[in-house]
Amino acid sequence: MQPTGRIRFVSLSRAILVPADKKPQRRKRGPMMRRLGQAIKRRRTELGLSQTDLAHRSGVDRTFVGHIERGEVNMSLETLADLAKIVGVSLSELLAEAEGRRF
Repeated sequence: MQPTGRIRFVSLSRAILVPADKKPQRRKRGPMMRRLGQAIKRRRTELGLSQTDLAHRSGVDRTFVGHIERGEVNMSLETLADLAKIVGVSLSELLAEAEGRRF
């Protein structure tokens, strides 16, 4: 019997078979990741940049930028620092904004 389900690509070189009755679920991240994503999005839109522009300048995929802005993923400190630089703030300013403080 052939297994049924759908293929989910984890990366370009790795795929897994997800059972047909299992619904895909997004991971829920904490409120800090959501606020951080909102701060990045706010700065990006103030500069008139699209997600594609931000992704191109930072070297990440456009869909990853969307996941960041919705607070669905953890990112490396390096990526966060790159995004902060691109949107024109320091890393500490971006974190302070996400925490609700202003410099």
